[in-house]
Amino acid sequence: MRKSDGTYIDFIGYDPYDKDVSVIYNYGHSVTQMTKVSVDYSTGLNLPVVMENDGKFSNSAQLTLASLVGGAFYNMYEICGPDNFGLYTKGNDGTSIPCDNYIEDVCSTNFMLNKIGNILASKQADEAGGEQLMFFNPKSDDTKTSTKPLRGINITYNTENGVRIAAEQSSKEIVLESNTASQFVLSNLKDSGIVSVETGAYNENGEWVKTEIKPITLMAMI
Repeated sequence: MRKSDGTYIDFIGYDPYDKDVSVIYNYGHSVTQMTKVSVDYSTGLNLPVVMENDGKFSNSAQLTLASLVGGAFYNMYEICGPDNFGLYTKGNDGTSIPCDNYIEDVCSTNFMLNKIGNILASKQADEAGGEQLMFFNPKSDDTKTSTKPLRGINITYNTENGVRIAAEQSSKEIVLESNTASQFVLSNLKDSGIVSVETGAYNENGEWVKTEIKPITLMAMI
């Protein structure tokens, strides 16, 4: 129905309970093998969602990012509950106890993603055909430096041990994010019309807080 007549269903998905990054990465933009059946969850105008995946997977942060890179959204089950899939368990005093140290990685990744929530909700990832939201090292397994173009600017990231994000925040702003310490280079700035580069962070209200203006070196190509 999503392919032809339409439906009131806004999104469909599956509970893969799979920790293979490649499987979750493919979920949102290609035919995926689930329960011995090949399914394309991006059918029609459907928004593909990983409905549930085990919260006890130690690579949960990487799976979240891989899902977004591939064009799908991701839901962990569960935060804390009786089914033993939780990120947390209840202590005797009622407090929540992290199941393992990977929970810190999950929290910091979610904190990073929340800062660009509007971008993630309104732009398609480049791996799924978009042009305004670029991910580098989508499967967290690449140790090479990679370059991608965004609005005429070549963005080069050292992608080792982490996922990097470059996106158009507005007609005048480009946002760069990383879930680990990283180094990046912006080139072709002269032709793109960029007039300033700042470091900083978004606060809890989503407002940009500048910490430093960075110098720009314009080099003529001979």
